[in-house]
Amino acid sequence: MKKLCLIPLMLILLALFSGVASAGINAPDLVVRKVIVYPTAANIIYAPADGTFVKIGFTFIVTNLGATVAPKSDAEVKLVLPDGSVQGHGVFGTKALALFQSELWRVNNPPPLAMTLAISSKMAGINTLVVCADVLNQAQESREGNNCAKLRFNVKIK
Repeated sequence: MKKLCLIPLMLILLALFSGVASAGINAPDLVVRKVIVYPTAANIIYAPADGTFVKIGFTFIVTNLGATVAPKSDAEVKLVLPDGSVQGHGVFGTKALALFQSELWRVNNPPPLAMTLAISSKMAGINTLVVCADVLNQAQESREGNNCAKLRFNVKIK
């Protein structure tokens, strides 16, 4: 009976400590969650056929899933067009985050922050909004491979 109880505990410990980088287990781990572009319906944005721009907003959340406080850092947002080029780029400073603490960023029109995405018919097709936490590596994290999140959305001509 005792052996059966130790196996789940060992599996949990193995899962917790697998993939830990040189920063060690006592480090922050910043992740981007819930990237949303609005206004959209089923991740589709309709752009006017005359090529004029439609301004859209976006929301993202940076969360510290690590074991210690994450220092202030920078999150980067960029819009990758169907041809692979980058149309928009912005950097947002995030506050120091305690364990499981999050910071919500909501960028809309008119923009309270430095970036609003402008969509036109020239961008028809699948676009990708990429958001990465700690782009300047200001936090020595336990895992660096989980810092980015992507949201794909389709631009259609109306």
